Amino acid sequence: ASFAAFGPTVAKGHTNARTGTARPVALSFDVFERSLWDQIHFITHAPILKDIDRITRNKDWRQAYIEAFGQQAYDEIRPTLKYYARPASEKPDAFDGFLDKNRQLATLFVLGHNVKSFVRQFGGAMQAMPDLGAGWLVRGFGRVGLAPLESFRAIKEMSPYIADRDKGYDREMREALRKYKATFKVKVGDRLYTANDVHEFTMSLISIGDRMCTFPIWQGAYMKATEKLGMNQADAIAFANNLIQKTQASATPLDLTRWQRDGAGWKRLFTMFMSEAFKKGSRMRYWYGAYRAGKINIGEYAQHVGMEILAPAIVMTTLFSLFSSGEPPDKEDLALAVFNELIGPYPMINQILNAAQYNKSVGSSPAFAGLDAAIHAGEGFAGIFSAPDDSKAWARFFKSAVDVAAFTAGIGNVRRIYETAAEGWEDMQLEDSANPFRLLFRASK
Repeated sequence: ASFAAFGPTVAKGHTNARTGTARPVALSFDVFERSLWDQIHFITHAPILKDIDRITRNKDWRQAYIEAFGQQAYDEIRPTLKYYARPASEKPDAFDGFLDKNRQLATLFVLGHNVKSFVRQFGGAMQAMPDLGAGWLVRGFGRVGLAPLESFRAIKEMSPYIADRDKGYDREMREALRKYKATFKVKVGDRLYTANDVHEFTMSLISIGDRMCTFPIWQGAYMKATEKLGMNQADAIAFANNLIQKTQASATPLDLTRWQRDGAGWKRLFTMFMSEAFKKGSRMRYWYGAYRAGKINIGEYAQHVGMEILAPAIVMTTLFSLFSSGEPPDKEDLALAVFNELIGPYPMINQILNAAQYNKSVGSSPAFAGLDAAIHAGEGFAGIFSAPDDSKAWARFFKSAVDVAAFTAGIGNVRRIYETAAEGWEDMQLEDSANPFRLLFRASK
């Protein structure tokens, strides 16, 4: 096979005559901008990737790679290079479009203003610790913590990769913030606000959490590269960037799995919020292969297993339990957390935990959050129609209607936020709890 399969030029979608297909003209004002971006992307990437493709097809290189990482990993190289050179842009059908839009809205609904997801961002520090070392990790957090704004600016100037992470560390978040158009405009003072500004604000807490974790890790890696390894600035920046790419979730094409890159709506539906899980699975396979090949001993392999699976499960479960109830978690919660870490990288299978812990369907997906709310609103309306004086029916209807409105507007699950704060305030007023975090975390059931 030759690189000619990548095509001599970027695909064109301007007119029926140029494409030679029955696809209708894309009625969008940004079609020229998208076409220009595609062509620039192809021109700048294809020649380099063509050379990489030639290297990977070399007999000696291929054999060495397969021995180190396996045939399956080798088979993924060419499709990944092809996608990176010219990402596929097939026209989705109506159902794919429906799923795609609901996935984007679900991202805003599930992650928007989500304090629990904000705290989870710091789990990335544990994933970086085996490669970076606890001492350098602490030094990185210390340096950034002493001068956060100055450190953020300096790191962004040195590393364009880090500067571009705000909308790129998770596939769902990237697409939710990139694809939305300005559906309304409101002028406040001298500034014009659009739907994009609302959605940026909805996801701001998650973005802040990523910065607060990623920047110190990058700083620690940079300090290790310059002070311990004796690297120059360019090599140290590359070293720090590579560590972030290896240990933290990313939505670049090379970091996405084939399931995530696939345009099929149903595949993308069941891989929502799994960028970090897939990355973890890749690291675990890498270290297991290294152990099998005798490159690391059993102690080193156990260290990676502990930091990838046991530490995040125990630390995060304990934190959330202390935040919500002020008490440590029980053994069942810890066991379920470890189980979730083990099956997290497997699409659909990872939803078994929902069935075990929350009695939910194994095939459930966050993308159905809006549809579930709409169904519940319909059920509530039917209850009101059959029993107009039933206060519980009215309550169910209004709760679901609020969820539908919040989901559609992309402003996060505001009902969950309000109810959590109200329950926490009531507990504190009744002296059932003196834990101020109850305003942000619901009590354990």
